[in-house]
Amino acid sequence: MLPKIASEVSLPLAAAGGFADGRGLAAALMLGAQAVQMGTRFLASDECHIHANGKHAIIDAGPDGTFLLREGRHYPSRALSTPYTKHLLEQERAEIPAEQRVRSADAQMDGDLEAGMLTVGMSSYLIDDIRPAGEIVRAVVREAVQTLGAAAAYTRP
Repeated sequence: MLPKIASEVSLPLAAAGGFADGRGLAAALMLGAQAVQMGTRFLASDECHIHANGKHAIIDAGPDGTFLLREGRHYPSRALSTPYTKHLLEQERAEIPAEQRVRSADAQMDGDLEAGMLTVGMSSYLIDDIRPAGEIVRAVVREAVQTLGAAAAYTRP
């Protein structure tokens, strides 16, 4: 969608969804975006106020560590796979109305991942550390520059 949108709008375009490193930034730039939004990546930063259990759960999430939930909303959300979110998914599949489902504590703040939900993106699989946001930005830009430089080498005669 990025190339199509970029060709039809004159406003700066920020791509969102699945970005957590410089390779993703480089890809988005090549497709016409001027920036990326990296929500999940910054959840695992020193400055983010979510509970440390949540930050470590993001790092520990494997390739199947998240799944989509509707959880009574009009749009889907992606969450870490926890006992609570698995229970929510079972309730969704059983078509139990959202207002009848058991609600949880906010795992982002209290760290109880057994009884709570932590909304994250699939990019959690790309995240392997917790560090200051400034370091994250510098590393992402450095990797994007390296990736774009490597790609440019393919066009040289």
